[in-house]
Amino acid sequence: MAEYDVIVVGAGNAALAASVSACENGAEKVLVLEKAPKNMRGGNTHWSGGVFRFAFDDARDLEPLLPGIEDQYPNFYDGVTPYPYDDFMGDLMRVTGGQTDPELSDILISNSRDTVMWMHGTGKIPMEPAVGLSGVDKDGVIQWQRGLVVRAEHEGVGLSTAWFATAEAVGVEIRYDSAATELIQDSKGWVSGVKVRGPDGVEEIPAKAVVLGAGGFEANTQMRAQHLGAPLDQAKVRGTPHNQGDGLRMALDIGAMPWGQWSGCHSTPISADWGQFAPRELTDKSNRLSYLYGVMINRLGLRFLDEGFDVQFLTYAKYGRIILNQPGGMAFQFFDQKTVDLLEPRYSTSEPIVADTLEELISKLDIDDKDQALQTFNQYNAA
Repeated sequence: MAEYDVIVVGAGNAALAASVSACENGAEKVLVLEKAPKNMRGGNTHWSGGVFRFAFDDARDLEPLLPGIEDQYPNFYDGVTPYPYDDFMGDLMRVTGGQTDPELSDILISNSRDTVMWMHGTGKIPMEPAVGLSGVDKDGVIQWQRGLVVRAEHEGVGLSTAWFATAEAVGVEIRYDSAATELIQDSKGWVSGVKVRGPDGVEEIPAKAVVLGAGGFEANTQMRAQHLGAPLDQAKVRGTPHNQGDGLRMALDIGAMPWGQWSGCHSTPISADWGQFAPRELTDKSNRLSYLYGVMINRLGLRFLDEGFDVQFLTYAKYGRIILNQPGGMAFQFFDQKTVDLLEPRYSTSEPIVADTLEELISKLDIDDKDQALQTFNQYNAA
């Protein structure tokens, strides 16, 4: 069998970027192994909002990504606040409690703008402003959250579609229904290929280099129980069922050193209406992140966190886990008429429970202690 220059395991944003970069840097034979069938391709990228957080020193630095944007939004740049290196690093240190790896963080932030520019130019990823997600209209000018202004056109679906088109255009071979199961090593211990289980059985595919871009283990109940503990082993998954930790497992099997925080995770609040896996067609529309404009209580009728501690994009990944630790693994978000126009558009994918008074609304909900719930709101409103 002919040897590949590079094999990339996975087919999400990171994996396809790696495959295109390999071609750009001289690799002639590049193979992408997608575990999922073609109709489920793209990993969790398909479910993402496709927003890019990156550092920039001047609002006009965004012009190459959003050409002609002022024709659509005449005052667009008036609402954009620069997001320099120090601000990005400060946010990263704050949300991680100072535990982020300083060397990796520096690499991430220092290269963030150039990376997004490369995705747009070489990766052919069309961009658009993240309207309805991180922008709020104030007196005719959209005010943007720092660092969260640009996303892929059509969000995660558009990001995934564009990457596949670019990868195929530069000659990357993509195999579907092809799960990497083991890294092959030569007599010196170097990785020299991948064992793959595909439609025609198991085969060994040699390669000069292997890139593991296969995502995490969020869909693997056993690994969630082992590394994250209860109740995250019972969490609903907003993403692909194919992310089973294969890349991590294969690397550890040949002696890779575990690194990072294995007990932590990205845990987002999602609608309780969905089953164990949020529907693929809803992408990230199952997210419920406008809690900072309202009040959240649990089934005991109690508040359990500060909804407005920070902007939602710096709290949601933690708050999902806190919600899961509440009775029944759920919470109720309450909004009044002063704030409903601020809710993200994706709230429209659920039918809200509405009432004219707090008492009536609480009576309609599956709250165990309704008297306590009313008392919680009376205390909140009186504060």
